[in-house]
Amino acid sequence: AGVSVVRRWVRAEVPCTYSLLERIKLECAAFGGVVQDVEYGAEVCLKLLLPEEAAEPFAVRITDLTSGAAGVRTTGEEFMPVRIR
Repeated sequence: AGVSVVRRWVRAEVPCTYSLLERIKLECAAFGGVVQDVEYGAEVCLKLLLPEEAAEPFAVRITDLTSGAAGVRTTGEEFMPVRIR
């Protein structure tokens, strides 16, 4: 089994071009986030879950990384268990 603590996560969307898709996935993982879904169309829209404390720095990083071409939209929050090591 193990011990878990429930933490608040921020749900976010990042619409971007196909060329930025993999880079944004890597940045999400670097900030401790999870890619929940990817919608493909004329552009790509990543649906992410980010730890509450990482949401703001992640948004700043994506804006800087893409020179403003992609932005992060907060769409809600979730409470999820996180395993304590």
